[in-house]
Amino acid sequence: MTAFAEAAVRSLPTFAGIKFSKPDLFEFQELRAGFGDRLDLFWGSDETLVGALAAGATTAVGSTYNHSGRLYGKMIDAWKAGRRDEARALAAKSVAMVRAMVPGGVVANQKALLSARGLPLGPPRPPLVAATREAGEALAARFDAEGWWGG
Repeated sequence: MTAFAEAAVRSLPTFAGIKFSKPDLFEFQELRAGFGDRLDLFWGSDETLVGALAAGATTAVGSTYNHSGRLYGKMIDAWKAGRRDEARALAAKSVAMVRAMVPGGVVANQKALLSARGLPLGPPRPPLVAATREAGEALAARFDAEGWWGG
């Protein structure tokens, strides 16, 4: 990614940033060291955000922030306030939440989850297969029980 960033900065005058979705803190820190003053580096692996905060991430983009933004906001606030144990506990919630959506596909399950809560988003694009309405309702009930909506 460093070679890409070097080439992009050199040849694209309006190149402004990278969404870094690979959960590789070593490479992310390399980018921050080399380009943190010139590029916006968005962390893109939701379930590993707390590690990225430790590595110096200041911005993030992720799909689970659409439905669980409060959880991540609390995590970031706890990290910034020096409450590391609280931030790690919230990160563990994020990991469990993402793990619960893996069977059947994270995207399909997120769409079904939000549909179950009154925001019909339609099916995922092929080749992904839509989750059932029942799966969305079961996932929404688990979100309620686990506190995954808001931490």
